Amino acid sequence: MVEWVQTLTRLEQTFFVCAAVGGVFFLIQLVLLSLGGGDAGTDVGTDVGGTIGDGTLGGDADLTADGHHPSSDLGFKLLSFQGLTAFFMLFGLVGLAMSKGSGLGGGISVLTAAAAGFLGMLVVAKLFRFFINMQSSGTIDMKNAVGRTGRVYLRIRAGAKGQVEVAFQGRLRVCDAMSADGSEIPNDAHVEVTGLEGPTLVVKRLS
Repeated sequence: MVEWVQTLTRLEQTFFVCAAVGGVFFLIQLVLLSLGGGDAGTDVGTDVGGTIGDGTLGGDADLTADGHHPSSDLGFKLLSFQGLTAFFMLFGLVGLAMSKGSGLGGGISVLTAAAAGFLGMLVVAKLFRFFINMQSSGTIDMKNAVGRTGRVYLRIRAGAKGQVEVAFQGRLRVCDAMSADGSEIPNDAHVEVTGLEGPTLVVKRLS
């Protein structure tokens, strides 16, 4: 292996290092995810302290009812650890293959490798989102939110949905919500969960 690496050009060695490092860390992330520890580094947990309604909170901001954090995109930010490892792995593999097999030159190889890396970030984002949803499905019983009080996170417009922060099952969760009487409820207003409409919480504003 060492002898083979030494036969590579400087650019090809760079591709090889990116592929090796990215691939190793990508496999580690897959193993952790399969063992239930893959949520670390997905940017879906931030420490929260304080009091919401009648609950004292000290846990993590959790997922929405459909399995994603409201500030995340495609399950996690593209520049998260998973996204970066996917980028470097694909960048290295495709770049090395192009440089060794195509004979099109370093510039074309770098551009093609970069495009493959960004595409890999998108695919891996969806892949990790799928796995995280698989893990989280069945663990959240929305019925436990009924009767709890919380705060409007994203304004609930008249006749439309918004989002509320509600503490139940030991965590502060951001969930889709709608007004019980169809009226608008502004940001930061305190509400009580009175029922469910599928995965959507039905809330009323507290005076």
